[in-house]
Amino acid sequence: MATEHRNKEARDIWAERLAEWRSSGLSQAEYCRRHNFKQHGFTYWKKRLAETEHGFVALPVAPEQPPVPLFELRIEDNFRIHLKLNFDVTFHPGANE
Repeated sequence: MATEHRNKEARDIWAERLAEWRSSGLSQAEYCRRHNFKQHGFTYWKKRLAETEHGFVALPVAPEQPPVPLFELRIEDNFRIHLKLNFDVTFHPGANE
């Protein structure tokens, strides 16, 4: 219970510091220098409070899924050719000579 109370106090203190910084017009580095804050600690709290500011935690975006094949050509069970939506066909005469 005491740890939870200390965490809330720290969040409240840093929320106030961040609000003061935003209204100061100073860069983060200059604000930290003037108030003797370590910049990495300031950045940590800025990110941590931004995650909970709106009542949700930001999640990383999942990578884009590869496009579904538009066309698949199977030759027995040995070969498959997949043509995707952005398939670029370039003809090279004599490429196999």
